[in-house]
Amino acid sequence: MSNTKIVRQQGGDELTVKDGGEINIEDGGVLEIDGKDVTDEVEGLDGLDTANMLSSIAAGNKFVMGEYTVTAGDATANAATIDTGLTTVESAIVQVVDSGNNVVTSDADVTFADENIVVADGATYNTTAGYKVRWSAFGV
Repeated sequence: MSNTKIVRQQGGDELTVKDGGEINIEDGGVLEIDGKDVTDEVEGLDGLDTANMLSSIAAGNKFVMGEYTVTAGDATANAATIDTGLTTVESAIVQVVDSGNNVVTSDADVTFADENIVVADGATYNTTAGYKVRWSAFGV
């Protein structure tokens, strides 16, 4: 029996991290999913209850993520509604960036209902066309 914690499966199309194993991306390293750099999004997950999230996934829930560009219509309505593709969003995380890819630090009003995440105006945040909403959601 091997004590290897990280195994590249035969054929090379799957990597398994066993109990006690760890993947460490060093400073300057990048994590990509489908060719998209998601390093900043993952760093923003610090402090989440990952044990609960993993048991939720094991129970049949899904983790999805994407990027949505705010439209002029969204800006006029003071809210961007993002369809996650899930039937029901149970939890969500968003990051808003401006056209220069700078994180917008503000108090956006973020809610979720059914399959949607809604990012709306807050006391200082204004929904602005061209801004991007990077989002992650758990649900069914």
